[in-house]
Amino acid sequence: IEYAQLGYEKATELNAIDYRIEMLKTLIKLTNDDVSKNYSILNIKLSDSILKIRQLSKNQFAKIKYDSKSANKENTKLKIEKKLSDQLYQNKMFFSAIIFGLFLLLCILLYFVIKLKHKRENLKISYDTETRIAKKVHDELANDVYNVMTFAITQDLNNEEKKEKLIASIDKVYLRTRDISRENNSIETGIEFSNYLKTMLSEYNNENLTVITKAIDAVDWNLMQENKKIVVFRVLQELMVNMNKHSQATICVIGFEIIEQKLQINYADNGVGARTDKIILKNGLQNVENRIRAINGKITFDNNSQKGFKLNFNFPL
Repeated sequence: IEYAQLGYEKATELNAIDYRIEMLKTLIKLTNDDVSKNYSILNIKLSDSILKIRQLSKNQFAKIKYDSKSANKENTKLKIEKKLSDQLYQNKMFFSAIIFGLFLLLCILLYFVIKLKHKRENLKISYDTETRIAKKVHDELANDVYNVMTFAITQDLNNEEKKEKLIASIDKVYLRTRDISRENNSIETGIEFSNYLKTMLSEYNNENLTVITKAIDAVDWNLMQENKKIVVFRVLQELMVNMNKHSQATICVIGFEIIEQKLQINYADNGVGARTDKIILKNGLQNVENRIRAINGKITFDNNSQKGFKLNFNFPL
């Protein structure tokens, strides 16, 4: 009994739970009933405490094991989600690259299509210009030259009257040649455009015709796009040529005004006038309409004019 008690005390000092229980069991066997009962109660309490502690430890271990397992599952889930996210990002970048490549290819194709279209348009313009010049030379110049040559060959040029007539015919041919050249010359579109335009209009002044311009300097030509300056010049040139050939006018007035961010040009002469459709078809003003429409402009003919010919055209500045 003494050794068992000593063992129990040492086990208690060392906190050796299992050894304490063994010593208590030994003391229960060796002692009488009263003392044995106390040892039994102590053994039960100690066993219950140990059971609770071990159960708690077991539960904690199970929780740790569960948490660890859950963490592993969550970690695996996150890895899978990250992998899927990376794959989606790669797919997105891949398709974005394909779309960008297709867009770039489309832009390149569009560039070449536009370039080819412009080339064809330029070729057509060149062809139309050459055709127009050839037609003018054939219709207006060739006959005059032939008539001059025939007159010079068949007539007695010692006669002063016939000589003067020949000189007048040659002057007429020269003027027609100059007109054709002037109609197809390059156009000054820089800071001197205003003076260049005024000079062209003033060249039609003669003893039978007075050309008047209004507010031409009120327009800031330096802010206007080059293609629009060319259209203004060519349209007015076409109108002046048409007037000079067909209208028999003595006065021609050309006015310029800015209306709601648009340049409006008003043309009027006191010539014989004509119906609008005949003017366009007969006198070649179809080019005028085409040029104005090319710059988003609008042309209006005055059908109510009793005498002379009037029109106006405008386009955005």
